[in-house]
Amino acid sequence: ARTLPAHMLPARWATLDTLPLTPTGKTDYAALPPIEAAAAHAPVDDPSEVLVAQAWRAVLGHAGFGRHDRFFAVGGDSIRAIQVVGRLRAAGHRIEMRAFLGAPTVAGIAALLEQAAPAP
Repeated sequence: ARTLPAHMLPARWATLDTLPLTPTGKTDYAALPPIEAAAAHAPVDDPSEVLVAQAWRAVLGHAGFGRHDRFFAVGGDSIRAIQVVGRLRAAGHRIEMRAFLGAPTVAGIAALLEQAAPAP
């Protein structure tokens, strides 16, 4: 966490005794066991968080995330992040892409919206 950007930190970990290998000795990604889903998601309840969650839902096409889920871990990418920032700006909030990438959770972005001045 000290050297990687926040969006590159793994959302979940799994420990394996050995990695499954293909006949050529490479990692067999298809044979990896599924990582169990995280426990319960923290619900989105603050008005700023609801606004951010609505923007995520519109851009990502699903609502299966909680307030602490990372945007890139729930299906986001850089183009979709730009779309979310655009929706938040259209709703009257000033947020920069760099700030979005620095706090890519619903709660983190909502906190940025509350701290920022309204968009002109």
